[in-house]
Amino acid sequence: MTNTPIVTDKDKANILWKLAHYNTPESRIAVEALCQELNMPRRKLRAIVHEINSDDSDHLILTDTEEGGYWLAVRGVDPAPAVNHFYEEESRAMNTMRKAHAIKRKIVSIYGQEAIDPNVKLQGRLF
Repeated sequence: MTNTPIVTDKDKANILWKLAHYNTPESRIAVEALCQELNMPRRKLRAIVHEINSDDSDHLILTDTEEGGYWLAVRGVDPAPAVNHFYEEESRAMNTMRKAHAIKRKIVSIYGQEAIDPNVKLQGRLF
């Protein structure tokens, strides 16, 4: 397993504060520059952005997969980049679900249904 970076509320607040001046695709900040300014590795930055985009707040950090960089979604600007970001994320999620279902099917095919059934392991021998 990989070590997932720990994300604190302070981490999220720092990113949102830093992105306050980057609120259009034209004003985006490069990922490397943001990492350098916040003195954090790219992996931690990505984890924080993921947490912000997954929480119940109204904050949304956008990126363009082709051009890179981050910016904060704000009212009063063109919503198209946010909508495009949503569809990219939704497509990625659907592809991940298809892959997960295929992996599960393959495990059952190779090892049998018992291998994937958590109840079978719970009913194993105690001694």
